[in-house]
Amino acid sequence: MIESLKNEIEDLKHELLSVQVAKARSLISEEPSLKGSSSFAEELANCAEPGLKEKYETLEQTHEEVKKYLDKILTNVIERDPSLLMVNP
Repeated sequence: MIESLKNEIEDLKHELLSVQVAKARSLISEEPSLKGSSSFAEELANCAEPGLKEKYETLEQTHEEVKKYLDKILTNVIERDPSLLMVNP
């Protein structure tokens, strides 16, 4: 009886963690609403500094690669030992 309750608690912890990770992913992937008359992309296009647009595009690409890498790490941790992601008070 106690062992089955422990197993059920552990399963619920895993499920909660999965829900939290899914929520975090959805928050990360949401596009913030643009405010004002011009977007950052328009401001960047009008910028006078040479090479700034290329630097920004490189930075944006690197950011996407890091997000994918972290997503893979989180997925592996969740599959192997989700207790590593638990926050203890």
